[in-house]
Amino acid sequence: MAVSDLAPFVSAAWLSDHLADVVIAEVRMDPVADAAQQAYEVAHLPGAVLVNVEHDLSAPAGPVVGRHPLPSPEDFADLLERLGIDATTPVVAYDSNNGALASRFAWMLRAAGNPAAVLSGGPG
Repeated sequence: MAVSDLAPFVSAAWLSDHLADVVIAEVRMDPVADAAQQAYEVAHLPGAVLVNVEHDLSAPAGPVVGRHPLPSPEDFADLLERLGIDATTPVVAYDSNNGALASRFAWMLRAAGNPAAVLSGGPG
């Protein structure tokens, strides 16, 4: 599936119809990696992988680059490999923050040429 074939936002109904075709990513933002993992374990969509903005989608903060600079292309590629996402794997991201965190991941994926969308309305 090409980036252009996947709308930027998908509905829960669309996701339900395409569960076997996509990777679902729950995007959280917690500076304590264990806290993000624990919250993910308590409640996440079945089969979803965890992506933490603080540890997975950001390079180290600094006075010049800000609080959440983008990771290097190599670090982002390593994350995608760890999650089992290749250039053709469609990803649907969601969060409990009105899509703000999921949008960062979907935007990064789309900018890299990967098909990605945000789950409209969040997990439910």
